[in-house]
Amino acid sequence: MSGLSEPTGAAAWRDEPGWLRALADPRLFAAACAWLIVLVVLGTLAQRELGLYLAQERYFTAWFLWCGPLPLPGGRLTLTLSGLSLLAVLFTRRSAGSPGLFLLHAGTLLLLAGCLVGSALRQEGSLALREGGRGAEMRSWLHHELAVRVEGQGRERLLAIGEGLLRPGAVLAHPDLPLALTVVEVQATPAPAPLAPSWPWPPIRCPS
Repeated sequence: MSGLSEPTGAAAWRDEPGWLRALADPRLFAAACAWLIVLVVLGTLAQRELGLYLAQERYFTAWFLWCGPLPLPGGRLTLTLSGLSLLAVLFTRRSAGSPGLFLLHAGTLLLLAGCLVGSALRQEGSLALREGGRGAEMRSWLHHELAVRVEGQGRERLLAIGEGLLRPGAVLAHPDLPLALTVVEVQATPAPAPLAPSWPWPPIRCPS
């Protein structure tokens, strides 16, 4: 008498939990990839009006892209769904029975994980160099400092105070400073005014 065999093919697919089938559905991953292409095109075009940093914040690193009152998936949410879909495939019987399919999805998931770690740990800035010159200081696009120029004794010094020390009530003292500075208030940089109309596509100028 022969024993019972494991379900294969469509039967194995139907035997898996419903949430796993929904996440591992290839149509979900294909839709996420298609929407990522749309976000890349929109974000690239928007850089002309918003600049590089604001376009990244609005289209690629945001969870949602707001088109008026309508929220659409942003780049971070879309990549998260793509990663969950790839991860779910690794736990399906289709992947267990096909080493090539397992390696393909695991490799793509590893690339996404590398992008996630890089975006969390990288530091962005600019370094101005003349031809043939060298430099060891980077100017950050996101972090700021308070620079105080001190003149005296025939020389000039520049003291830089990081934004981490600029807290209300903090006393800033240094041997090169003739007095102590007390932080009374810290005002954030005002956010840029939204474009009108509030729509992700940049305004189209018709030729005259």
